[in-house]
Amino acid sequence: MTVRLWAVLMLLTASTVCLAQESRGTITGTVVDPQGAAVPGATVVARHLATNVETRTTTNEAGLYVLPFLNTGRYSVTVTAPGFRAAVRELVELGIGARQQVDFKLQIGAITEQVTVSATAELLNTTNAIRATTLDARKIADLPLLGKNPYTLAYHGAGVLHINPQGSITDRPYDNGGMDAIRIAGGQAFTNEYLLDGAPNTNTERGRANSLSFVPPPEATEELSVLANNYDAQYGRTGGGVISATLKSGTNELHGSVYEYHRNRVLNANTFQANRQGQPRGPFIWNQPGATASGPVYIPKLYDGRNRTFFLFSWEAIKQNIPNNPLHTVPSLLNRTGDFSDLHQSNGSPIIIYDPLTTGQGGGANIRIPFPGNKLPPDRIDPVAMKILDYIPKPNFTPNAQGFENYSPQSGLVTRERYNAYTTKIDQVLSSRHRLAGMYVRNRRWQTGPDYGWPKPVMGPNNFQRFNQGASLQLTSTLSSAMVVSTRFGFTQHDFANFMYGGGFDPVTLGFPADQVRQAQGQFFPTLSFTDYTGFGQGGNNHDTSTNWYLTVAANRVAGRHSIKFGGEFRVLLDNQPAYSFATFSFTRGFTQRDYATADAGSGNAMASFLLGYPASGSSPFNPTPAWGNHYYGLYIQDDWRIARNLTINLGGRWDYDSPYTERFNRANAGFDLNSPSPLQVPGLSLKGGLLFVSPGNRLTYKRDLNNFQPRLGMAWQFRSKTVFRAGYGLSYVPVFTPGFSGTSSPYTYGFSASTPYVASNDANRTPARRFSNPFPEGILRPTGSQAGLATFAGQSISYIYQDRVVPYIQQYSAGFQQQLPGRMVLDISYVGSQTRKLGTSKNINDITAEQLALGTAYLNASVSNPFAGLLPGTSLNAATTTRRQLLRPYPQFLNITRNEYSVGKGWYNSLQVQLEKRLSHGLHF
Repeated sequence: MTVRLWAVLMLLTASTVCLAQESRGTITGTVVDPQGAAVPGATVVARHLATNVETRTTTNEAGLYVLPFLNTGRYSVTVTAPGFRAAVRELVELGIGARQQVDFKLQIGAITEQVTVSATAELLNTTNAIRATTLDARKIADLPLLGKNPYTLAYHGAGVLHINPQGSITDRPYDNGGMDAIRIAGGQAFTNEYLLDGAPNTNTERGRANSLSFVPPPEATEELSVLANNYDAQYGRTGGGVISATLKSGTNELHGSVYEYHRNRVLNANTFQANRQGQPRGPFIWNQPGATASGPVYIPKLYDGRNRTFFLFSWEAIKQNIPNNPLHTVPSLLNRTGDFSDLHQSNGSPIIIYDPLTTGQGGGANIRIPFPGNKLPPDRIDPVAMKILDYIPKPNFTPNAQGFENYSPQSGLVTRERYNAYTTKIDQVLSSRHRLAGMYVRNRRWQTGPDYGWPKPVMGPNNFQRFNQGASLQLTSTLSSAMVVSTRFGFTQHDFANFMYGGGFDPVTLGFPADQVRQAQGQFFPTLSFTDYTGFGQGGNNHDTSTNWYLTVAANRVAGRHSIKFGGEFRVLLDNQPAYSFATFSFTRGFTQRDYATADAGSGNAMASFLLGYPASGSSPFNPTPAWGNHYYGLYIQDDWRIARNLTINLGGRWDYDSPYTERFNRANAGFDLNSPSPLQVPGLSLKGGLLFVSPGNRLTYKRDLNNFQPRLGMAWQFRSKTVFRAGYGLSYVPVFTPGFSGTSSPYTYGFSASTPYVASNDANRTPARRFSNPFPEGILRPTGSQAGLATFAGQSISYIYQDRVVPYIQQYSAGFQQQLPGRMVLDISYVGSQTRKLGTSKNINDITAEQLALGTAYLNASVSNPFAGLLPGTSLNAATTTRRQLLRPYPQFLNITRNEYSVGKGWYNSLQVQLEKRLSHGLHF
C-alpha cells in the first residue's frame, strides 16, 4: 500500500469516533476462473442458516471479497457471475472474531447451473497470527461448569494462569472480580478486556482497570473466546488478553429451555470444623433455576418477524446458603479480669506480660519489668476497654494447646446469597443494507452475613449488595460492495453497597469523649483488630457506583488485495465512592513484650495491650466521597493484505489515550513539590517540599501521556496444504487503575480528606504516648482543602503519584506451526513471549541515607527535643520530643512519603505452547 493511501486512511480514521473490539466474524476469499485469473464483479451472498438473513457483496478487480461484521453461526456462501456456473459452499462455521477464508474457483457454464461443495469447518488458520482459544455452544453445554459460569472456561486457554487460585471464588456468576486475577500470555492481571457481544463488559470495582461485570448463563451463550495476543489493531485497552462471549441470537424457529440445578446437605459430608465443634451438617443450599426463550418475533395477524426480527430472553436465579462454622478466639475468663497467669505457649512455657511504663528499668535500655503474677492492676485497666469487654462473648469451647479458638458460635449459621439475572437481545434486519442489534443485561445480588452470636453492633449480619446493568445498540450499514460501517453506543454500570451492622451506634456509650465522637464523620462501633484474637466491629458503610459510557464506529473497506479496517473508540468512565466510618484501632503484643524493639514468643499479648488501653496504631478518617472520572480514546487502522493465495500479511497501527483522572469538584492532589520552601519553618531546620493540588485551570492529577502508538504485525504462510507458519508482534498499552482504592495508580485527596492518626508513641514505641480511652485529645482533624498549601498533612505519612509517569506497555510476540492431522485434528507448536515495560513502582523518598543508617539504631531512635512541638496537633510530631531519625529525614515535617507510579518496573514472559485440538467427529471433540 502506498504512503499516500495510508495517510488518507489515517485522516479518515481521525475524522470519526471509533471502533471498539469486534466480536463478530468475517468471511473473505478470492474468486478466480479455471485458469486462476481474478473474476471481478462476481456476486457473493452469505446466508445465515438459522435465520435466512443474507449479506451480499461483489468481488473487486483483484477477485477479492470481504463480508465483515457477521454474527457467529453457520453460513452457506454462494457465488454467481455471468458465464460461470454458480458455486455454493455449505456449512461455513464462523466463530467469535474469526476471519474465515473461503475461496472459489468457478467453472465455465450457465449461471443456472450450480456446483455445491459440502464444506466442513476450516482446521487451519491461514489468515492471521492471532492466538485464540474458542469454545462453541456445544462445548459450553457439555463441559462441567460449577456455578454455571461460562467465563471459567477461560482457564482452558493456552497461556492462561490464575495468579491466586485460592484467593477468590470464581465459579459463581455473581462474584464480580472473581475472574480478574488471571494473566494471559504473561500480561498484567486485572487489566484484561471482557466483551459481551463485542461491547465492553467491565467495571472498575476495587480499583481494577477492567473487572468483569455480567455473566450470561450457558444456555444463552453462543461462544466464548480467549484472545491471547493483540496483533490486530482493533483491540485496545488491555494489558493482557481479551475474553469475549457472544450471546445466542433468535432464529426462525422458536426455542426454549427450563432448567434447575440443585444441591443440598443431604448428600454432603460434614466439614472438619463442624465435626470438631460437635455440630451437625450445615443447612447448605444451592438452588439455581433458569429459563431461556428465543425465536422470531411473531404476533398473530399483526407481525411476522421471520427472516427479519429475532429475540432472545433468559432469566436465572440463585439461592445459596453457605454454612459457617468458625472458631473465634476471645479472652479467657481470667483474662477478662486482667489476670493473664493462664497464658502459655504451645509447648507449655508461660507467656509473660510486661509493663510498658517501665522500659529501661528491667536490666537494659530496652527491657521492661513484668507485672507481678502476670496480673494487671485494676486501676491500670482502660475504662473503654473494660466497657467493650461487655460486648465480647465468653468462652464456650475447649481451646487448642495455646489457649486459642475457644468460642464456637451457635450451629446453623449461614451466609445467604440471593441473585437474579436477565438477558435480552433483539436482532432486526432493516433492509438488505442495514441491520440493527440491541442488548440489555442486568443482575442483582444480595448477601446477608451470619449472626455469630456477638452483640449486633460488634459482629452481626451485614447487608451486601451488587447491581450490574448494561445496554448497547448497534447499527451495521453496507454503504457499497467495498465499504461497511458499524456503529455502537452503550453503557455498563456497577453499583456496590455494603451496609454494616454497626450503623447508628453511639461510641460515647463506650466512654469515648463526646467531643471527639461528634467531630467524627460516622457514628459506628469502632473497628478493632488483634494479634491472635478475633477482631470485631466493622467501622462504617461504603458505596461505590461506576458507570462507563462508550461510543464506537468501525469501518471495513476493500481495495485490491487489501482488506482495510479503521476506526476507534471513545469512553467516559465515572466512579463515585462515598464511605463513612468512626475509627479503627489495632492491638499487638508490642507494648507488653519484654524488649520494646524485639518481639519474642515468650512475652507480650494483644489482649493485655488492649486492657491497658495501648493500641499499636489507629486512625479516624474523614473521607471526601470523591467523584472520579476519565476519558479514553482510541484510533486504529488495520490492513489484512493477501499477497498470494497462500500468504497473508497483517499490518496495523493503533493510538490510545487514557486521560489522567479528574475529580468533579477538584478535590485532589497533583504530585509533590520537592524543592520549594515550606510555609512551615522551625529553628534549626530549612524545610522544603509539600503536596500540590489540582485547580480549575489544571484539573489533571498527573501529566498526560500522549505518545501511545502501537504497531501490530502478523503473517500466515501456508507453505504446504496442511501446514501453516504463523508469526506476529503487537504492542499494547496497559489501562490505568481507578482512583481511591488499593491500586498503585490511585490519585490522592489529602487536604480534602483527613485522617487523624492515633499517636501510639513519641519515642519509637519505647513507651506509650496516650490511651485508648482518649485517643484523639487534640480533636478530629477536618478537611481544610488546599488552604495549608505545601504544609498540608504535615506530621503524617503521605503518598503521591509521580507526575511524569508514563503508561506501561506490553510487547507480545509469537512464532509457530500449525499441522493438520488425520481425524480432524490440528497440532499447534509455538513460542509465545511478552515483555512489559514502564510498570509503576513505589518508593519512600523520605528515608535517611545509607550513611545515616550506619549510625545505628540506638543513636537514631534516641529521643531529642522536637522543634515541631505544638505546631502539628493530632499528629505524632506534636509532642515535646521526637526521634533523631525523624529530624534527619529529607523532609522532616512529614513521616513516610511514598512516591507511586515511578515508571521503571519490568516483566518478562517466555513459553513453549503445544496444543492438540480435535474438531467434532463421531461424537468426540477436545
